Amino acid sequence: MLVGGLIAFGVYQISVVRRPLMYLFRKTQAIKQKTLNRMTWGLIPVGCVILYLTHVISGRPFEMMWHDEFQFHLQSQLVARGRLWMPPHPLGAFFDTFYVLMQPVYAPQSFPGAAMMYVPTVWLNLPTWLMPLVVAAIGAALVWRLLCQLVGPSSALVGWVVLLSLPGYQRLSTMYLAQIPVMVLCLGAILTALRYQKTRGWGVAGVIGICMGWAAITRPLDAVCWGIILLGFVVPVIRTTRWIRLWPGALAAVVGASPFLGIQLVFNQAVTGSVLHTPFDYYNRRDQPALAFGSDLKDITRAPISDIPQKQMFYQEFSLRWIKLQQHPSMTWWMQWKNRLNILQPALGGSVWLIPLAFIGLLGVQSMIRFWVALILALFVIGYSFYPIFLPHYMTFALPGWVLLFALIPEKISGIFKFLKRDMMTCGVGLMLMGACVGASTEFIRRESPDYVLELLRDMRTKLAQVHPPAIVLFTPPAGR
Repeated sequence: MLVGGLIAFGVYQISVVRRPLMYLFRKTQAIKQKTLNRMTWGLIPVGCVILYLTHVISGRPFEMMWHDEFQFHLQSQLVARGRLWMPPHPLGAFFDTFYVLMQPVYAPQSFPGAAMMYVPTVWLNLPTWLMPLVVAAIGAALVWRLLCQLVGPSSALVGWVVLLSLPGYQRLSTMYLAQIPVMVLCLGAILTALRYQKTRGWGVAGVIGICMGWAAITRPLDAVCWGIILLGFVVPVIRTTRWIRLWPGALAAVVGASPFLGIQLVFNQAVTGSVLHTPFDYYNRRDQPALAFGSDLKDITRAPISDIPQKQMFYQEFSLRWIKLQQHPSMTWWMQWKNRLNILQPALGGSVWLIPLAFIGLLGVQSMIRFWVALILALFVIGYSFYPIFLPHYMTFALPGWVLLFALIPEKISGIFKFLKRDMMTCGVGLMLMGACVGASTEFIRRESPDYVLELLRDMRTKLAQVHPPAIVLFTPPAGR
């Protein structure tokens, strides 16, 4: 990280380099809104190339590996055919697997929003990593566009580079998961809300409803957190606008969200028999009972209903391990989040080491619009304090708030050293931050170790390639695994 920052600083001292950079910096700050919109579209293919190259260079897998990915892909297969569930399989006990319900219907347990976004994978027979890569690049471009509104285009570029340099975001960018899709949808809603503040148009309000309705059936907790942020953008408009101008927008937002909420309610009814009981909670009550909503975490005696040994073992060795950790007498709230920050470190890369500088950026949160976006970090901490399991990719939806702090650092430091030229200082500090984060990213890439699961899956696929269909293939887990 230090080497990357020093290299960027050294290059910046060369006048032949510094002068064109300063020219570009000043030109970028004066870009018009229409040009910013075109640049946002242009950053999408650039982001795709960068994220793809980080995977190739690091040797990260492009294959699906996690239980979650396989059930999301299964859900996309169903959605692509106009279904969310199928009748129970007559030999369901032989097809029982993680996060998929066998009874009363055959259906994945997750909310269907991510599977709906990834459904072109099935329609076009694309590699499973391609749509997630495109969505991740769109997410990075939307972060840049939002930061342009908050800190200006040049400092927004710092946030864009910091986001793409995060090892966690890089790895998640080819994974068939829901965290980046919900971030994209919520950012779409926030950017549309900024437009609604100016136009008060019912069509714009309808887009907000579509984005938030879709986000609500992707990852509801993340959508609720961003919904609170959205209120911070919309409430001032409501307070200063007559009702006669508001009701068309309110109606349009409801109409936009309704189809997505309706899909979820139908899904709930078909799987659980209740429109208010989700398949996600229904699965947990069956096969992860201590994690079910409203369950007593102290009751760890109940076992999963499924009798397949892999699910029994996973519950005992993974789920209950987190619950026992949370129940430990020494596990205060502060200790919990100290441990979770350590868990986040590999995903946040070098930006974790720059937390002291992030506090300087926090001092730059001086406008309400910046405050509301930065607040997503606090809502992330509050929202996930009540769930015992914590994995690094859970923070993905809050990354816009995280990179905002880093995008504010150049502006704040240039304000402290007033005896130096402001533009020169802002540009120099921004380059050093980008160099430091990119340098740290390469360090984390070199440290990544081979994944046993990946080796196992590749070996399985090699053996399957030698089988001539139709055939039934049985696998036994290796000894000691």
